[in-house]
Order: sequence, then C-alpha cells, then structure tokens
Amino acid sequence: MAKVIIRKSGATIEAELTVAELKELAGLNGHAMRGRSNGGTTQAPLPLDSNYREFFSALSEDGRRFLNFVKAAGPNGIAAENVAHQLGLKNRYALGGVAGGSLGKQAKNFGIDRDDVYVKEVDSENGVRTVIFKPGKILEFLE
Repeated sequence: MAKVIIRKSGATIEAELTVAELKELAGLNGHAMRGRSNGGTTQAPLPLDSNYREFFSALSEDGRRFLNFVKAAGPNGIAAENVAHQLGLKNRYALGGVAGGSLGKQAKNFGIDRDDVYVKEVDSENGVRTVIFKPGKILEFLE
C-alpha cells in the first residue's frame, strides 16, 4: 500500500492505495497518459487549437485577480457585488471594464470564447437584477 496525498484548491485528500490503484491514478495502467510531464508533475493539456496559455499569461493584474475570485468561488459562482468589493471597485458596474472590456476583448483576440473562461449569469427577480460570475471550463488551468 502506498500513501497518496492530493492537494488542490485548499482541500487535502489522503488515501492508501494498492499498486494497481496507484498505477491507474498515475496513468500507468496500459493506457496513454492524458497529461504532459512538467518537471515531475502532470497537467492536463489544453486544447491544441487555442492560445489559452498565451491568454492567461497576457492577463492584467486586475483580470487575473477577477478570475482568481471567480475560480475560488467554485461552481456556484460569486455575485458581482462581492467581486467588485474584493477588487476595491466602487460598485458592480465598474466590473464592466475588467470583465467585459478587458477580459472579453482579450479572449476574443486569442480566439477564445469568453464562456470558456467565465460565465456571466443574469437574473431578475422582483425587479432586482442579480449578476453571478461562474468559472468556465478552462478556468481551472489558471495558475
């Protein structure tokens, strides 16, 4: 039995695995590995027909902070008011320059659909408009 510790997004998982289970976890079970070697760690590859890595490396500091808050919120997302407050903006409307103006245009320039990076959900109940930002499918690759 081998002791395995996995740390991701602030959570820690510890398990004891058999050699067969460890091989499967490591991708050594006879099937091709899905990741690439990167200094001893394996990271799932991003689609080859995109410029995701270049997009992430070109982010402004505010854009990176915005996406980190959205990523940390998880699948339930985070309210626009909360993101604005954490970024030190006056109100949620000021997020337009960060989320739409900067990130949206930059994603388009790299040939990336903004919804792959983050999803903006707008709801209106009893005349109150609520905006929630949720992580898109590639946001987990943001380092």
